[in-house]
Amino acid sequence: MKANQYPKLISAQVLENYVLLIQFTNQEYRKYDVQPLFQLPMFKPLKNIALFHNFKIEAGGHALVWSDEIDISAYELWIHGTLFNETEGIPPSIGYPPKMGQVAVKIG
Repeated sequence: MKANQYPKLISAQVLENYVLLIQFTNQEYRKYDVQPLFQLPMFKPLKNIALFHNFKIEAGGHALVWSDEIDISAYELWIHGTLFNETEGIPPSIGYPPKMGQVAVKIG
């Protein structure tokens, strides 16, 4: 499968610490832990939790963006994210599937 054949992002929110819950256009949810990326200089600023929470979905759903220098592609989130299922103990404040009114960022 080519990178442009993967689903795009619909919504994203922080689950806990540096773990994101991502909803894709195929209605699947995946968890993505950003902490391993902190080894790369580009992602070190995201250790600042306030900055980490301040992201948006790029127009078209191709990436999560924090700044002109920091982003994570939908491809990366899809390939290296883990499939989320409702038995994983999601915090009750979020619910499953997450209610769109509680989603931190969404497109459209």
